[in-house]
Amino acid sequence: MMPRFLILLSGLLLLSFTAACHAQAAPAAVSAQVVGVSQAPPEVLVPVPVPEPSAQTVRYYESGNVLWTVTTLWAFLVPGIVLLTGLSARMRALASRLGKSWYFTLALYFVFFMLVYAAANLPLDWYAGFLRPREYGLSAQPFGAWLANEIIGWAVELAAGVAFLWIPYLLLKRVRRFWWLYIWAACVSILVFVIYVQPLVIDPLFHRFGPMQDKALESRVVTEVHRAGVENTHVYEIYQDANNMDLNAYVTGIGGSARIVLSNTIISKLNPNQLLFVVGHETGHYVLGHVWKTLIIVSVLLLPVIWLMKYLAGWVLRRWGAHTRIGFTEVEDPASLPLFLLLFAAFNFVLTPPLLAYHRHVESHADRFGLELTRNNHACATAYLVLLNTDLEYPRPGPVYTLLQADHPSVAARLNFCNNYHPWLDEGRGATSRSS
Repeated sequence: MMPRFLILLSGLLLLSFTAACHAQAAPAAVSAQVVGVSQAPPEVLVPVPVPEPSAQTVRYYESGNVLWTVTTLWAFLVPGIVLLTGLSARMRALASRLGKSWYFTLALYFVFFMLVYAAANLPLDWYAGFLRPREYGLSAQPFGAWLANEIIGWAVELAAGVAFLWIPYLLLKRVRRFWWLYIWAACVSILVFVIYVQPLVIDPLFHRFGPMQDKALESRVVTEVHRAGVENTHVYEIYQDANNMDLNAYVTGIGGSARIVLSNTIISKLNPNQLLFVVGHETGHYVLGHVWKTLIIVSVLLLPVIWLMKYLAGWVLRRWGAHTRIGFTEVEDPASLPLFLLLFAAFNFVLTPPLLAYHRHVESHADRFGLELTRNNHACATAYLVLLNTDLEYPRPGPVYTLLQADHPSVAARLNFCNNYHPWLDEGRGATSRSS
């Protein structure tokens, strides 16, 4: 998941939607022995039915929908209050008196804003990140450990804002022609930089990483990745303590920082065949080049969004800035940050459905790649069954949830796919696509 500070670099910066970053490798054919139906081991084809949700799963699903609604409204409410009460203008005035120069005024304003923003979000963060997982048995993390991670997150956000926020504001201040193009180029460059450094600098602040401890299993994982055509990759294990029950498997980084990451919890929960399917899925993100396709889509969307955000912000400030408590009239004023966040929240809400649909498409292709690589339908299905039971996933979410929240195919859809997709049994090679 991308850090929250990327949002706080203002609505100018990101429409990033992926909870994981994927790295690209050169396309390579998946080599596997072709078998016929009569040759397939019978245990590989045992279908796994879609289970009915437990009462606890239903409660978790319904409370999650309420939480999503509150969180979405909160994204408008907090910056709206900061802007419309004049608090943003007063914080900028204080920062100007203390900071003297333009850069230090901007940096101090961001510190003040982050303090207000973090305080306003703390109750919701506490419920969503600490209390709710404990209530449903998904975490036993002590409050002190959770708070320590929150403080580290806030520190990272502050450092990132101080390091990067001046770039779009300086361009707004100094560049009159093609300002939108310069800001767009800066945003895309920052995004690529953050994706590169995240596994090297940011992730180790929250988790302890190292080589896989089960060397026999590591050998099987590396062999499978190589068989998919990815020669120079790294496989890391997250050493989570007993209180952290998250099952994590993801691909992160680009170029020299690219790696596959597996948590010790998912290694212990899944059997080797199930884990190899999960690794095959993640390897599919490499081979199919999903990170670069995602970056292209986000970059294309950013260009008109940046122009529209600046245009709409200017219109709002010309109309109401001088005659209301807003208290400023120029978009390059640091006090405009909550206005940009409001506009970002609006664009994010509008663009979320198509972006989520694309992400589900990407995940379904990675599922197909993983299954064609391992050719073990039962392991594929039972892996998702374990994840469903552990994470309290609702197997058949409604259409509204799918439209607005689902970044992966439903568990029911994935189980049906795992049960029924085996074209290699009758037709020889599978249909792994590199054009998804």
